Amino acid sequence: MKRSNGHWFLAGSLAAAALIVAGWRLYSHYPRKGAPGRTTERPVRPPEGVIPDSRSGTNIITLPTKRIPAENVLATMRQIREHDAKWQEGKVWSLVFHAGDKVTELLKEAYTTFFSENGLNPMAFPSLKKFEAEVVTMTASLLGGDDETAGNMTSGGTESILMAVKTARDWARARNPANIAPEMILPTTAHPAFEKAAHYFSVKPVHIPVRSDFRADVAAARDAITPNTILLVGSAPSYPHGIIDPIAELAQIAQENDILFHVDACVGGFMLPFVRKLGYPVPDFDFHVPGVTSISVDLHKYAYAAKGASVILYKDRALRRHQFFVYSDWPGGIYPSPTMAGTRPGGAIAAAWAIMNHLGEEGYLEIADAVMKTATKLKDGINAIEGVQVLGEPMMSILAIGSDRLNVYEGGHRRPHPLPGAGGGPVRHHGQRRAARRREYGAEAVGAATRSIGHPTAL
Repeated sequence: MKRSNGHWFLAGSLAAAALIVAGWRLYSHYPRKGAPGRTTERPVRPPEGVIPDSRSGTNIITLPTKRIPAENVLATMRQIREHDAKWQEGKVWSLVFHAGDKVTELLKEAYTTFFSENGLNPMAFPSLKKFEAEVVTMTASLLGGDDETAGNMTSGGTESILMAVKTARDWARARNPANIAPEMILPTTAHPAFEKAAHYFSVKPVHIPVRSDFRADVAAARDAITPNTILLVGSAPSYPHGIIDPIAELAQIAQENDILFHVDACVGGFMLPFVRKLGYPVPDFDFHVPGVTSISVDLHKYAYAAKGASVILYKDRALRRHQFFVYSDWPGGIYPSPTMAGTRPGGAIAAAWAIMNHLGEEGYLEIADAVMKTATKLKDGINAIEGVQVLGEPMMSILAIGSDRLNVYEGGHRRPHPLPGAGGGPVRHHGQRRAARRREYGAEAVGAATRSIGHPTAL
């Protein structure tokens, strides 16, 4: 826990919070002896395929001995789903990005049309090769790419970040085999996926602080450079606060030291270009900035594609070659793999292509306009609450709530579905989806916020 700019805060990961909540719900499906607030007066009879384990007091799930009718299986699944957060009612922040029922139907149709196709082999499924290539090209065109820009689709932002770090490591290894202890410089607000990549690929993470405005400290980045540094990272925006790091300054440091610079635009890559076109101030953060060598962009966030879909982009094809893995000594033949996965679901690739062509620039501008107007209302409403404020100057639809004197987590814990970042300490993170459900995300939400001084996270 840190104190910065007069605010105590814990920069918690939304993913971690979601996993904790999800794990609690899964564990809570069966009563536990002596558990507070639970009763064992009416024992739950395990369904077919669930065998009680007398040794541990838990249940062992086995394959049903006989077929279960499809309608029964689906009915059970719908019943289990009742424990999930009601995102359709606007009660989930950032985990679901919904662009309307018609868009959802298109995504389902596109996904199921290519449900059985496998992205592992583009020679067998040239349709998927075409879809992926065009998705990558369209994404690159939004972010200052040119004819040399190259990339691939991945399963999500974490995989895109893993690929960026793996590529940087192998690029550095080819240039300087003597560097056996590579390092990358990360602002403390960088996504935990970089820590995962550091662990997986034996790249040492070197952390630098953020300034009072929650942007990466450029001087600290410069001081952190060593002969072993291979990669510098900035966020556009950072996930904890929605703040865009000083990308141009950081990229210049990378250029001066002949290292790579990655922009994590997983959450902002498909929003910031349209936010800028709408007239909002957005600093340069993409390939227009000299020194930027790779960018990660999630499509299943503000591109509104089906999960899981993300893109990893590289400044040129020569750099992307270090991402690939090829094994040729297998009796089964040559095994090439551009990303972490072998088999890749064709549905996610096809659905991404479908939604990007369906919405086009016109559709994305319309959605971005609604989202930004809603985010502005929320920001203004939060700042109107005595003792509560939005931290820093977020430039899009991600924001963090902080307080000098109130524990903003307390209100979130009282909700049926805790708000993101519910880990402890007076800061909370929010992200707006499309404001299609404006009743939940618009003026009434702000009104509730301004009326709830005793419960500052009631929105």
